[in-house]
Amino acid sequence: MRKWNVSVILAVLCVLGLFATVVPANASHEVPEVNGKVWMDANQPEKLGYILGIATMVELEQDAQGENPATNSLINGWVRRLSPYTIKEIVQKLDQFYQTNPNFMDRQVVEVLWCDFNPDYLKK
Repeated sequence: MRKWNVSVILAVLCVLGLFATVVPANASHEVPEVNGKVWMDANQPEKLGYILGIATMVELEQDAQGENPATNSLINGWVRRLSPYTIKEIVQKLDQFYQTNPNFMDRQVVEVLWCDFNPDYLKK
């Protein structure tokens, strides 16, 4: 099992801090589902924070599962889709996806990452 990297821990704390400032604990409204419309309306730091949060959770889960994840684990799929790219590249590819596919604005970002964000798509 890998040792915790200080930068990963700081990144998690930053993302948690970002969400704490955006959504107050006593908020009476629901947090919106992050679909294409929400994604395209978000600013660059929000997009980077969202993807950083996903990437951090994937890394933490990968560490927790160790070298032999369960056969029904999705971790290998997430690692295969995300690990070859920087956070900024993923944000750019998502922007590109939604710009070229405006009829998919109702699709969740995680759905696009899982279903359409595969190595063959990213080579386009």
